[in-house]
Amino acid sequence: MEQPTAEPPEHSESQPRWRSAVDRSRRTLGVWGILLAFVVYTLVQNIGSLVATPVGALQTQVECEGFTWIEPRECNPWGAEVLASGIPSGHSIEQVNRMIIKRSLFGLVDQCTAAFQFDDGTTAEREIECR
Repeated sequence: MEQPTAEPPEHSESQPRWRSAVDRSRRTLGVWGILLAFVVYTLVQNIGSLVATPVGALQTQVECEGFTWIEPRECNPWGAEVLASGIPSGHSIEQVNRMIIKRSLFGLVDQCTAAFQFDDGTTAEREIECR
């Protein structure tokens, strides 16, 4: 005579039902913790790496935001190229006292912008090629 096979209980006595829920919660929190640590690390590394250096005979301040993902030594040549390629209409290169090169959306989108600040307090932006 065959004995009916009993299905294993969903939770054994050695591991209560609440323990498996706690284990799942710990794993979920662990994944979120790793993701949060990566985001914080990325922000600290890149927001804090703003580079400001004078470029050219006019000593225009060029800043490359951290999310441009370029090395500090590459900021000056890039800024010089952007300045040489032209200034937004209505202004001359002599009027530029500061230029900020930035990449939108935390560096994930391949779109860069050069923001110009002029002596008279006005600002202008134009899209540039990212590196």
